[in-house]
Amino acid sequence: EQAGFEWKGTDNDKNWDENFELLMQFKTKNGHCNVPNKHLEKGGSLGKWVNNQRFKKGKLEQRRVDLLEQAGFEWKGTDNDKNW
Repeated sequence: EQAGFEWKGTDNDKNWDENFELLMQFKTKNGHCNVPNKHLEKGGSLGKWVNNQRFKKGKLEQRRVDLLEQAGFEWKGTDNDKNW
């Protein structure tokens, strides 16, 4: 916060946090985090976001990995993910 600058993160951080919240809502409704590939939530492709997290696992910030794992996220997905 030096010279009047306040760090608030990036749009990417905000987008990730919003999608994670949507994932938590999906889990509350469905009892799991296995979002089908084509599942849309509030105008965005939550299923695509979930699959991207699986693909990026080795590149995600540890905080994000921890949040997903605490939520019961399955890194390998299921066959149902492809079919919904």
